Amino acid sequence: EIMSGDWSSDVCSSDLRDGKSKAQTVTLKNISGNTDLVKQENFNSLGAKFETLTSNEKVKLGIRNGVKVTSIKDGKVKYAGIKDGFVIVKINDTRVSTEKDVERIYRDLTSVRIGDSEPVMFIVGLYPSGKTAYYAIDVTAAMKNKN
Repeated sequence: EIMSGDWSSDVCSSDLRDGKSKAQTVTLKNISGNTDLVKQENFNSLGAKFETLTSNEKVKLGIRNGVKVTSIKDGKVKYAGIKDGFVIVKINDTRVSTEKDVERIYRDLTSVRIGDSEPVMFIVGLYPSGKTAYYAIDVTAAMKNKN
């Protein structure tokens, strides 16, 4: 049983053992070992929308999968130099076909534990002209905002 009034990192916990109730105060800590609130990183911080390609778009580009970057605003995508219409084929060597694929990879990266892989989106794709391009989006800042 956890009882708490106003938000605090300390909670009162009581348990029942051998017919006796014992109460104790427990301090909750985040992954960094402190009591700062952890904020969920918003996928919208990428600053773009991602559209599934039509069959015709895939045929025209000669690809089997990909998502088109649209509606670029201030955010990680713009700061990386990606332009409107860019088609992402892979992120971190994983094929993407929908916005949900991009979001899943982003969320996985922003929730990595200390010692896990680098929190960077390595993006491979091409522009409608057929020009291949490579980008890296560092999501370390997203992780720091959480602590």
